[in-house]
Amino acid sequence: MGAQSFSEQFSDKDMRMTKQRKWVYEVFSESEVPLSAEKIYRTLINEEKSISLSTIYRILRFFTTKGVITRGATTDHHKAVYELRRTEHKHHLVCVGCEKVVAVNNCPVQSYQESLQKSTRFDITEHRLAFFGYCPDCQGGRESKKNK
Repeated sequence: MGAQSFSEQFSDKDMRMTKQRKWVYEVFSESEVPLSAEKIYRTLINEEKSISLSTIYRILRFFTTKGVITRGATTDHHKAVYELRRTEHKHHLVCVGCEKVVAVNNCPVQSYQESLQKSTRFDITEHRLAFFGYCPDCQGGRESKKNK
């Protein structure tokens, strides 16, 4: 099951709806991978929507405190990324060359989480996993530099 609609999210959490919040939410709902504030900003500017980067940061902080989005792994360049809080969770591959993020749809640590929860009696509510490396496009550039 995916994310709730914008209206459902906002009415469930008793949040005031603004056009800028709706724009940011729509960018998230159309993305399968976590997004940085800068990526959201570039997307909205390309759609000719008038919004500042500082407004996007305020919306991200607001959405995080309301539980609409979660803060995910950071890129190699230490930029925070965010994604909608969904009922299913995903893990990610992050390219340290071009910062491309690819979703990994199956959970490789689910059984470990269950085992850990039993052995520690810790109530684990979520986990996040990101693998960092070079995507196929960036590997080619690295190989040619190594051979010089």
